[in-house]
Amino acid sequence: MKFLLSFESSPGYSDTKQIVLHKENLFPKLQTIESKYKTEHFPPKDIRKLSKMLLAQHTPSYPNLREKYSITTLDFFKGVTCPACFALPMLRERSRWTCPQCNHFSTDAHLFTLHDFAILIKCNPTISEIQDFLQLPSRYITYRLLAKSPYPRIDSKRYQIVSQEKLY
Repeated sequence: MKFLLSFESSPGYSDTKQIVLHKENLFPKLQTIESKYKTEHFPPKDIRKLSKMLLAQHTPSYPNLREKYSITTLDFFKGVTCPACFALPMLRERSRWTCPQCNHFSTDAHLFTLHDFAILIKCNPTISEIQDFLQLPSRYITYRLLAKSPYPRIDSKRYQIVSQEKLY
């Protein structure tokens, strides 16, 4: 079954035939464009030089989202978000996170929350700041979670949650 599409342009608009391209004319039009723009304006050597220069002078932007949108730390909900239903907060029970809404269990749900914490609040928080944000009952539990996490300790009190390159 074939469908035939036809259209007519408005009486005052005569450029339609130049703008609209039917499928039968697509391949010849592409060939015309390729032959018209065949010459390169920059030799490959200059393109390589330009790309090296752009990469060398590139400085990534790490915008302060809190400052940009006038958000304070009091505006954030504390606790670990459930990866299944996105409810807050999950409860820490017997070495795993439990969601009171959907009863989902997770051993690493805190890693997503720590990543969000690093993007929105602070990249190198102290153990007590992490404990407060994750709403953990003890410093020891917080320390154990961080010791098992992929995030390195940068001094006796602070952790580097995410490197700046991985934030955005």
